[in-house]
Amino acid sequence: MKTISNSINLVFPTINNMRVFLFEFEKKFHEFSTPFTLIPVPDGTPPEIPRITATSKHGHSNLIITQQTAQIFTNYDDAYSGDASLCWQYFEDKAKQLVEGIKTILNHSFYFAGLSTIVYFDTKEDPVNLIKERFLRIKSKTPFDISTRLSYDIDDVFYVNMEIQNARTYEGIQIGNPLSLIGMHELSSFIQVTLDVNDRHAFNTKPDYLSDETKIDEIFELSKNLISHKIPEFIEKGAIDL
Repeated sequence: MKTISNSINLVFPTINNMRVFLFEFEKKFHEFSTPFTLIPVPDGTPPEIPRITATSKHGHSNLIITQQTAQIFTNYDDAYSGDASLCWQYFEDKAKQLVEGIKTILNHSFYFAGLSTIVYFDTKEDPVNLIKERFLRIKSKTPFDISTRLSYDIDDVFYVNMEIQNARTYEGIQIGNPLSLIGMHELSSFIQVTLDVNDRHAFNTKPDYLSDETKIDEIFELSKNLISHKIPEFIEKGAIDL
């Protein structure tokens, strides 16, 4: 198994003057290169458009802040991707830093939080055929690419969303049009799982619900258990016990 990326997203009430907090964000998120980028968008721009962005000093993580959300996205290189414990340790530190930063700088609680993880699983079987036979059980010509998506609610608090698909890597030297794969050959194929765990279910159903550090800890523990145990069993057996 390889961990490809993680991202955490905090959602909070709209803050129209987000740009005034630029220097406070630079001080709090000291592991990111300064100066942070202030996006010069006009008043009235949709709140989901980024206002402030930054990149970590080694280039693996990005901080993105809008009027309603704060996100850290991390891509792992080969030094980390093969060691799940290293990835989790690194990203849990980043998540705690983000939560503390939002609480102290904006003086705000947040509505809900989400953690997304992308992992690759090797398999001896052809990934496309495995997904076709084990999950979809369709009788048709084997497709070139395939994916399936499942969503569950857990304890009336969390949504667990899983997308299972095939993926490929290529190597070689492209010939001619850079948008073409001519000159490249397929190096490997595997199963890619994108897991998203969030507490939006509680936000959607419980009046005055607010998320907190305890809920984020639960989101991390649920995600780690799914990635390490439940999803590998699901891929092997086609059944999952949540």
